[in-house]
Amino acid sequence: MESGDLVPGQNASDGGARDSRWVLSAWAFINPIEAFRIGVIAGLDPDLSLLGPVGATWARTLGVAGVIVVCVLCLLLWTVVPTALGWWWFRRSRAWSAL
Repeated sequence: MESGDLVPGQNASDGGARDSRWVLSAWAFINPIEAFRIGVIAGLDPDLSLLGPVGATWARTLGVAGVIVVCVLCLLLWTVVPTALGWWWFRRSRAWSAL
């Protein structure tokens, strides 16, 4: 295994690192705690160096403002969707008619 290899037989020049960064990005935004952490770090450290290569990718493609907007939208989705689903479930259940 060479020093630049990420996985045996795969190095950063063949796009493996790029793909893994975007997979990690998707998983980071699915987790609301991680989305909050990334948003706070983006607000405090404009170059996103604390997030490593993933942060560098986000800073390069989205910019700091874009990262903050995506994090806020992710957190809004985590608030609105469960609330709407709970409201819908409660409305269709018999518990609503008892009130």
